[in-house]
Amino acid sequence: LTAKIVSTSPFKAVWNDLAFGGRGTGAGQFGTGHGITIPPGTTRIDVADRLNSEIDRFNRGGQYLSTLKMPLGSLPCDIYYLAGALNVEKKYDEAYSQYKQAVQIAATVPKEQSRKVLFLNALITSCIDQGKRKEALAWLKKLQRLTPHDTAVAAKMKQLEAQAR
Repeated sequence: LTAKIVSTSPFKAVWNDLAFGGRGTGAGQFGTGHGITIPPGTTRIDVADRLNSEIDRFNRGGQYLSTLKMPLGSLPCDIYYLAGALNVEKKYDEAYSQYKQAVQIAATVPKEQSRKVLFLNALITSCIDQGKRKEALAWLKKLQRLTPHDTAVAAKMKQLEAQAR
């Protein structure tokens, strides 16, 4: 629902009649509609659907356009566009690849440590995305202590050490 401000002194607003989506798993329906975003340079409305692990896209009138599927269980909250939708989808592919790698690494450690491994991978990815290579390296060293025999972690360490110089 959206509101239109009629006056500011005294404050008065009226509800617009735009409503869309509804509960469900079908096209344009939400398990749990969460973050609502209008991507820069568009009039499209994107809604993060946590329960269905997807982003549903609508036109400004609320008509369903498409769905961007995410990895099952990813529970998207909000949507951020850094440099347009095309780059975001490319970023999604990179993030999904890193997520799969993190899950593979987590499977090599005792169950009680697997959440820590996934969390550290998320921190490392976030630091790299923000250009904070030295911070990423520090988190990667902690991850390496948990997974000392993982060759992917060792390779990532070498790559980050070279970039941090």
